[in-house]
Amino acid sequence: MPLPDPSSAAVPVAVLAIKPWARAKSRLEAVAPPERAALVRAMALDTCAALAAAGCRLVLVSDEPGLPAALAEAGLAATVLPDPGGGLNPALRAGAAAAVRDGAQTVLAAVSDLPALDADAVTAVLDRLGPVGRWFVPDRSGVGTSMLLARGTALEPAFEGASAARHAASGALALEAPERARLDVDDETDLARALRHGVGGWTAAWAAARVGAG
Repeated sequence: MPLPDPSSAAVPVAVLAIKPWARAKSRLEAVAPPERAALVRAMALDTCAALAAAGCRLVLVSDEPGLPAALAEAGLAATVLPDPGGGLNPALRAGAAAAVRDGAQTVLAAVSDLPALDADAVTAVLDRLGPVGRWFVPDRSGVGTSMLLARGTALEPAFEGASAARHAASGALALEAPERARLDVDDETDLARALRHGVGGWTAAWAAARVGAG
């Protein structure tokens, strides 16, 4: 099936806020800082690749200096906006606002650490949306949120911490979603689970190199 025309308002826009790689995922204490930065990069690329393969246009909010080159190496087209500061939610609001100004009707905000995500899982989520509203995908723990979606209304992101409850309280509806859409990575247990489930090419290559180095 051909992908939608990227200039069409019907094309969903995926918005991600990407921290500078060297400062992200401090809870992965068993992974040395240089390896951790490489892992963060790999997971972000795999997340973006899955969203793009599902037909989403990418809007990334980040001050990571290596991001444009990494996207080019991965063959991923994206609009990269500067981080406005203030954390994850202001960054996602800025990305969503830019998408809406460009005519987007559907905005999908995702965390950037979903290495097991694939196009089928993204499509399954998008297929469950109604004509207007807000929806969220709880992460595997049920406490956090892996995706927040808005169609024809404001995104109103409230990520971090117990975000699933906050999104539900704000009127967003919880969606059943494939496990691949829920496997975010915050610690070593999450990482091992995602690797067992099967991850995208960049994260798989990172894991293989780490095993080889060991």
